[in-house]
Amino acid sequence: MPIEVLLTIKSPIRYRIMGARRMRKTRTYSYQEMVSTAVTIGGIALIALLGFILVRVQRGLLGIILAVIAVVLIAYWLTEMRRTVKKELNPIIPKKSWQYEIMDGGSEMTFVAEVPGPSEKIKVNFVKDVLEIEGGSGFKQSVNIPVKVEVGNYSYLNGVLQVKMRKTQS
Repeated sequence: MPIEVLLTIKSPIRYRIMGARRMRKTRTYSYQEMVSTAVTIGGIALIALLGFILVRVQRGLLGIILAVIAVVLIAYWLTEMRRTVKKELNPIIPKKSWQYEIMDGGSEMTFVAEVPGPSEKIKVNFVKDVLEIEGGSGFKQSVNIPVKVEVGNYSYLNGVLQVKMRKTQS
């Protein structure tokens, strides 16, 4: 009696062990890959059938020309179907808005936000009540600060920027 054990590896490949000697590699397919493959196989079968019918019915040069036109049109249809299937089956992930928090601590304020790094690309500027933050991957955001402040120091650790600001009298 064979023993069946599934070992999950970090890649989408699974190994199925039958008994102690045989090892067979099987691939796990996603729903999108299966539908795309089915559309391709169906399209190829349709092209073959239509080409056969056109050549048999319209013998000669006219049959070949009609078959070529049919193949081109079905190939175009297949690419459009694959594009549509891929678009419909991929989940649409909305971009998340940039979140930040300003904490008021009496004479100090602290600004905390997630900013893409690396830390060498993090820049903090304060110009006319606007805190400008730059980070990696072209990240640039501006935040209006509701009170008069002076920027003290800032720290960046594990993707989180923390800016300490002192309130000023004006």
